[in-house]
Amino acid sequence: MRAEVEDWNQARDRYVEQFTRYRAWLGELLDHHYGDNLDQLSQDGMTGRIVGRTIWDLENLMKWMDAPVPLVAYCVRSLLELATILWSVERRGDWLRWYGFAATDLIDCARKSALRDPDSEDEGLRVVEDLKQAYQKAGIDVPKEAEKTFAEAENGGYSSEYAETFKLLSKFVHPTPLVLFGPAGLYDNDVFRRFFLMKSLKYLRTVYCLAAEQSGCNPAEIDVAGELARLRAELAFSAECTALGETSQ
Repeated sequence: MRAEVEDWNQARDRYVEQFTRYRAWLGELLDHHYGDNLDQLSQDGMTGRIVGRTIWDLENLMKWMDAPVPLVAYCVRSLLELATILWSVERRGDWLRWYGFAATDLIDCARKSALRDPDSEDEGLRVVEDLKQAYQKAGIDVPKEAEKTFAEAENGGYSSEYAETFKLLSKFVHPTPLVLFGPAGLYDNDVFRRFFLMKSLKYLRTVYCLAAEQSGCNPAEIDVAGELARLRAELAFSAECTALGETSQ
């Protein structure tokens, strides 16, 4: 016998309740631990920035729960990327590398802006070089290549989740044929909305638990150690399935 699908209004109330809790928990982490470290070149500074961005995306998600599904997908894709970064850092321990990626992006943007304005090209290129030297003086290795999220997903053991969900979310975020030319009812419906919201809770749990574990502060009503054990077991299972699939090919 087919199970009945939960009424959307009931499901919506449940998501609002859970999102409100995560907003409060993440806010406490930021206020009581990470907030004072945001401008520091440290792992707490790095994780604090991620917690702050998570709060921003979550607040937008709460505002846009009933908006067209592409807006929901935008927020959830961002949460997936934030969870991916933390898994990558947890596995590799190379949080400083992300400041290097920030430098790469900043230098690239400054250089391209300078080249588009011939009158200030020399000055702009000087600014680029000064920025690069300042980062190197601070001990930050400035990579030549920008950060690649798929590579970070592999570093963090999150490849399967990332490949499956990121591609689906991107079909809604970008002006793809689906959202440009497909009948709205085919993509802007509660089936996708429910799926994306369900995924968002997984990414919120991941960000919160990893940040809480790092800080030693846990304002939530959840067992952080137990949740992380389950999340890490999922990573291990996913990696095992991927390896078996590659072996059978």
